[in-house]
Amino acid sequence: MNLERSDGVVTLLVRHRVKQGKDEQYERVQSIVLITLSIVLLLVYVFMPRVTRLFSKQLQPGAGS
Repeated sequence: MNLERSDGVVTLLVRHRVKQGKDEQYERVQSIVLITLSIVLLLVYVFMPRVTRLFSKQLQPGAGS
């Protein structure tokens, strides 16, 4: 009786540890994705005016600014 009870507790602890590990892994992946997205958005925000300027110069070769 006592053995069965301790086995149940051990399996519960193992399940909890596994679930915790998966949650930590998911949080890590989520944070990496968020950081990557923010960097990409920052780069787009920084370089977008230059790109649009280049494209507008290509579209209107007569307009020299």
